[in-house]
Amino acid sequence: MTVQKKVHLPGHEEQGYVTRIARVCVTDGNFDTYTEISLQCGEDGSRFNIVQDAYLVDSSSSLAQSIHTVQNDSFLVTSFGKSRGSSNDALNTSSAVCIYSLADIDRRFDENIHNCFNGSMRHRNMEYISGTISEGKCPDKLGSSGNILNFCEVGLKISGPYPLVANPIYTTNHEAITSVYYSDILGYSNSNGVLVLGTSLGTIKTFVLAPKQDLRTLNTQTLSAASPVTKVVLSSDQESIIALQKHTLTKLPVAECKSMYNQCGDCVAAANPFCGWCSMENTCSSRNVCQTRQWVTASPGGGQCSQIEQVIPSSLSMPTAVSHITLMISALPEVSRRDPGFNCVFGHNVTAVRARVVSGGLQCAIPSSEAFSTFQTETGAESIQLEIRFADLGTTLISTPIRLLDCAKASSCTSCTAHPDCHWCLESHKCLAVSEIEHGSCYETVRGRITGQPSGSCPRLKRLKPVIRVANDVPVRLTLPFEHLHSYYNSAAKFWCLVKIEEAKFKVSARMIWDNTTIICDETTLNYNAPVEEVGAEVSVLVNDNNDVLDTQTIRVYKCSVLGSYRGSQDCTLCSLKSKSHGCGWCPQIGCVSSSRCPLPVVHRDGDKCPGPDIFLVTPTSGPPEGGTIITIEGSNLGTSVDDLKGRIKVGGQACRVLSLRNAVEATCLVPPRADPRSSNVSVVLLPSNRRGRGSLTRLQFHYLDFAVGDFSPSKGVASGGSIVRIQGTNLHIGSRIEAFFDDVPCHVNVKHRSPSTIVCTTGAVGEERVAQNLSLIIDGARRTLASPFFYTPDPIIHDIKPLTSFATGGRVLTVHGEYLNSVTKAELLVYGKKQPSLSPCRIFSNRLMECQTPALKEVSKKAVGELKASELGVSFPIGLRLDNVTAYLFMHRVSLTFVKDPTYDNFTNFLKVYNGDALVIEGRHLNTASDQNDVRVTIGNDYCNVTSLTSTQLLCLPPTFQPPPGGDQSDLPEVTVHVGTSLRYRIGYVRYNGSEEELISSEVIGAISAITAILVSIGIVVLIVLKHKSSQVI
Repeated sequence: MTVQKKVHLPGHEEQGYVTRIARVCVTDGNFDTYTEISLQCGEDGSRFNIVQDAYLVDSSSSLAQSIHTVQNDSFLVTSFGKSRGSSNDALNTSSAVCIYSLADIDRRFDENIHNCFNGSMRHRNMEYISGTISEGKCPDKLGSSGNILNFCEVGLKISGPYPLVANPIYTTNHEAITSVYYSDILGYSNSNGVLVLGTSLGTIKTFVLAPKQDLRTLNTQTLSAASPVTKVVLSSDQESIIALQKHTLTKLPVAECKSMYNQCGDCVAAANPFCGWCSMENTCSSRNVCQTRQWVTASPGGGQCSQIEQVIPSSLSMPTAVSHITLMISALPEVSRRDPGFNCVFGHNVTAVRARVVSGGLQCAIPSSEAFSTFQTETGAESIQLEIRFADLGTTLISTPIRLLDCAKASSCTSCTAHPDCHWCLESHKCLAVSEIEHGSCYETVRGRITGQPSGSCPRLKRLKPVIRVANDVPVRLTLPFEHLHSYYNSAAKFWCLVKIEEAKFKVSARMIWDNTTIICDETTLNYNAPVEEVGAEVSVLVNDNNDVLDTQTIRVYKCSVLGSYRGSQDCTLCSLKSKSHGCGWCPQIGCVSSSRCPLPVVHRDGDKCPGPDIFLVTPTSGPPEGGTIITIEGSNLGTSVDDLKGRIKVGGQACRVLSLRNAVEATCLVPPRADPRSSNVSVVLLPSNRRGRGSLTRLQFHYLDFAVGDFSPSKGVASGGSIVRIQGTNLHIGSRIEAFFDDVPCHVNVKHRSPSTIVCTTGAVGEERVAQNLSLIIDGARRTLASPFFYTPDPIIHDIKPLTSFATGGRVLTVHGEYLNSVTKAELLVYGKKQPSLSPCRIFSNRLMECQTPALKEVSKKAVGELKASELGVSFPIGLRLDNVTAYLFMHRVSLTFVKDPTYDNFTNFLKVYNGDALVIEGRHLNTASDQNDVRVTIGNDYCNVTSLTSTQLLCLPPTFQPPPGGDQSDLPEVTVHVGTSLRYRIGYVRYNGSEEELISSEVIGAISAITAILVSIGIVVLIVLKHKSSQVI
């Protein structure tokens, strides 16, 4: 394989280079049968043309399945790069991997040869080798078809014009692939192979190639030297990768199984063909490390992870009556009769016992309850770990926590009976272990349930709907119905009701009605102090003198005085509206109380007996002279209905049309136009109800104010709308409703950003370019018009966005080229993560140029931050642009932003650099992966160091001629800082300019000589003037 000029004729160098593969018959000593064809990796749009490395795979069944060719064929695995311009140098930032079968290569050779001999080709394209034999043309047709059976017998140098094209199975835009290796995976599957790539940055990438060219990354490893990997191979046992660099030979494991995966499930789910779970060792390892046949992998027939499906019972009480625990285990490793088998190990201080193999799993005998009790007492743990270990090796196969219960800790029937080992004793109201019950300590019990749910037989109060509500400070007898109340309690002589409200707690006697199992508490009064409408109170039913709790229920206690109040004042009308729901009523001279507490007849629904109205607040307090303002009036005793308010609200002596009434305390009405042009300040009056015949007038002020439109900016926006326009004027804050229009197109006003002199609106869409001649502003019933044009320009057109890579911290500037950009008032870059897009600002510089900053990767996807740490390829996300209301670029198909690792800049040795007059060299890693010279600034103190070059490992810049002063810190030397984008800043050390004594002396001498020369020249000029003057006198 060679890299050649595409056309060898003079003057055609700009057509660049291609990769060709040559073939010659083994019997041809003169190379007369020399034939070439071109190999192409990728289609024309993304063609990789410069071969970097090639590896011949003699026979591979996995590659045969992957690229759908014959079994046991040979293959050529290659890496290609893109040429730098029209040269034969490959870029070090773009590569691809292509695979060709030798059968396909042979067929393409034959096709090109036959095309030459059958007349399909006129020229052999080999003048640069074969000269002008037959004028470089193909021979005349041979026979009817022109095809030949044995090209070796004919012999004619041919360069076939028809390339063999393969689609890349892997591409990268960050580095060059400098070496390739491929092999079928030993003992795994006949349809999987391993692909190993070495890169220009000194990294090793390992992949699994499955059928249908499914390439899956295994890992990426970085070598100590950041130089190109020139050769990479696998060891014969496929345990190690051997990598060759210019000065280094490195051996590293194919996969770090143990450090990568800690659990069997993770180890197997990773489907890493070089890793499997070694059950006997309880670790993820390679096949050679695992010395037993219990090696579980993801390959077909590779076994399964042992897993506990069920634990019977799942928990133990203290003490327990259970003799053993059964573990149902899937994929339990097989052990021979000669093997010791498995041990059951409970915790750390409990003696191990031999496990018994049963159908579907293992059975572990329970150690003495004293051992468990000791463990629980010493550690305070609520569970103990049960491990299944191999008896001979002592390694753990599998483990599970066993919950330890102390039944005595359960304080209620429901919490007790959720476990089968615990029963609730009705006699003592205690939770007892089964073993205690069996010893005759209790005869009336509610048994625990093996399902883990509380027993439905526990005594409990019915959950009533709606919840019981009682009035504050009113005597009441609480009636609480029971269910599942056992006949055992028939013999009980005493029941009690225990009430907890706020911080108070008290107990009253109660009696049971057995006909319907209902508890009736003796009459009591419930009180609370909080100034709120209602609070919750707990009522518990007690039995016997031991105050044993049967069950507890929450009721609600309310205050009529708060329910019937508005803004801290009691309202008669509001109170009367609560009569039906809460039994509240208006008691003259007392206020809103429970009806039973008023010594006089209370006002329920009859508003005529309530006091006169009162107004607290009117909003808004101003509107245009044309009226139309909707004002909200808040007060007390306003009325019971809209009809009740008709004609009673006056603004400036005119009726304000009532629109609504809410809860008798809030009304709205429509303000009429100003009656007297000379009067701007008028009164808002609420008249008493005629039916009541009492109450005083209440009045507040309303102001009729005129408004005007002065100017607006900007004067243009995109046709799709969404442009933000700021309108200037006077009294723009008045009224209840405001609208803006450019001609007939609405501009939606943001009422939150409204002041007397300014409002902000967002333009609506017009669909096409046009000019609006007038701005109209409508406040309530008034309209003001400004004759000033607003231009709806075409929607912006985006031509390109570049670059499309960013460092993880964000802050890289992306340049956007397009048209009509300066009509946009707000532009943002959208990066689409898993949930919602991340937004970052853009700055518009001209009609054709805009710049956007990339967000930080953690703002796009927190999960991707972890993914990036394990990837050298970066993580990509779709992007879009929000340009006012333009929707065409919200999601830009086939355009994505790739985040890569942040660059790393190395500190100066001992944090100090001596500058000798050349370019300042700053070293690091990944410096240009997502940066170029325009993204990087270097400062020395407060001066700039002009960046001249940036590679992946080195930055060069030219410092100022003279050493800058210190930058303000405590050092007497200027500090060197590298700024990348707008977010990254690296302080790498201080710099000291190196000036010798000889140089200083030389500069002083040069200065002295210059001064003396200047003096001598001055004296010479004076002498010449004097001589000229004398000569003129003589004449």
